Amino acid sequence: MSTEVKTLKVDVLEDDKVLPGMLLGGMLPLIFSGLTMLAVGKSAMAVIEEVRRQFKLGLLEGTVKPDYAACVDIVTKASLEQMVRPVPPEPA
Repeated sequence: MSTEVKTLKVDVLEDDKVLPGMLLGGMLPLIFSGLTMLAVGKSAMAVIEEVRRQFKLGLLEGTVKPDYAACVDIVTKASLEQMVRPVPPEPA
Protein backbone atom coordinates (compact mmCIF):
# COMPACT_ATOMS: atom_id res chain seq x y z
CA MET A 1 0.00 0.00 0.00
CA SER A 2 1.49 3.34 -1.08
CA THR A 3 0.58 6.79 0.16
CA GLU A 4 1.21 9.90 -1.88
CA VAL A 5 1.52 13.31 -0.31
CA LYS A 6 1.17 16.43 -2.39
CA THR A 7 3.32 19.29 -1.22
CA LEU A 8 3.08 22.98 -1.97
CA LYS A 9 6.31 24.61 -3.04
CA VAL A 10 6.73 28.24 -2.03
CA ASP A 11 9.71 30.00 -3.50
CA VAL A 12 10.49 33.15 -1.55
CA LEU A 13 12.20 34.83 -4.47
CA GLU A 14 9.59 33.82 -7.05
CA ASP A 15 6.51 35.42 -5.51
CA ASP A 16 6.63 39.17 -4.90
CA LYS A 17 4.38 39.04 -1.83
CA VAL A 18 5.99 36.27 0.21
CA LEU A 19 9.22 37.93 1.38
CA PRO A 20 7.67 41.31 2.32
CA GLY A 21 4.82 39.48 4.04
CA MET A 22 7.26 37.40 6.05
CA LEU A 23 9.26 40.48 7.06
CA LEU A 24 6.20 42.50 8.08
CA GLY A 25 4.63 39.54 9.85
CA GLY A 26 7.83 38.96 11.79
CA MET A 27 8.19 42.62 12.78
CA LEU A 28 4.62 43.33 13.92
CA PRO A 29 4.80 41.39 17.22
CA LEU A 30 8.07 43.14 18.06
CA ILE A 31 6.62 46.57 17.29
CA PHE A 32 3.49 46.03 19.39
CA SER A 33 5.39 44.50 22.29
CA GLY A 34 7.84 47.43 22.19
CA LEU A 35 4.97 49.93 22.26
CA THR A 36 3.46 48.04 25.19
CA MET A 37 6.73 48.14 27.13
CA LEU A 38 7.10 51.88 26.51
CA ALA A 39 3.55 52.44 27.74
CA VAL A 40 4.20 50.44 30.91
CA GLY A 41 7.41 52.36 31.56
CA LYS A 42 5.71 55.74 31.17
CA SER A 43 2.79 54.81 33.42
CA ALA A 44 5.17 53.39 36.03
CA MET A 45 7.11 56.66 36.09
CA ALA A 46 3.86 58.58 36.57
CA VAL A 47 2.98 56.37 39.55
CA ILE A 48 6.47 56.84 41.03
CA GLU A 49 6.09 60.62 40.76
CA GLU A 50 2.72 60.43 42.53
CA VAL A 51 4.14 58.29 45.33
CA ARG A 52 7.06 60.70 45.75
CA ARG A 53 4.58 63.58 45.94
CA GLN A 54 2.68 61.75 48.67
CA PHE A 55 5.91 61.10 50.58
CA LYS A 56 6.70 64.84 50.45
CA LEU A 57 3.29 65.59 51.95
CA GLY A 58 4.10 63.48 55.01
CA LEU A 59 3.13 59.92 54.20
CA LEU A 60 5.99 58.39 56.20
CA GLU A 61 5.31 60.56 59.24
CA GLY A 62 1.68 59.48 59.26
CA THR A 63 0.28 62.99 58.86
CA VAL A 64 -1.29 62.11 55.50
CA LYS A 65 -3.16 58.96 54.53
CA PRO A 66 -2.13 57.28 51.27
CA ASP A 67 -4.21 58.25 48.26
CA TYR A 68 -4.67 54.93 46.50
CA ALA A 69 -7.30 56.32 44.15
CA ALA A 70 -4.77 58.73 42.63
CA CYS A 71 -2.44 55.87 41.70
CA VAL A 72 -5.27 53.78 40.28
CA ASP A 73 -6.47 56.80 38.31
CA ILE A 74 -2.99 57.41 36.89
CA VAL A 75 -2.60 53.78 35.80
CA THR A 76 -6.07 53.65 34.26
CA LYS A 77 -5.66 56.89 32.30
CA ALA A 78 -2.14 55.96 31.18
CA SER A 79 -3.23 52.55 29.95
CA LEU A 80 -6.05 54.04 27.91
CA GLU A 81 -3.95 56.87 26.50
CA GLN A 82 -0.84 54.83 25.71
CA MET A 83 -2.64 51.93 24.06
CA VAL A 84 -4.36 54.21 21.58
CA ARG A 85 -1.01 54.86 19.84
CA PRO A 86 -1.09 51.77 17.57
CA VAL A 87 -4.46 52.88 16.20
CA PRO A 88 -4.26 55.42 13.36
CA PRO A 89 -5.91 58.77 14.12
CA GLU A 90 -9.26 59.60 12.62
CA PRO A 91 -9.22 62.17 9.84
CA ALA A 92 -10.53 65.56 10.95
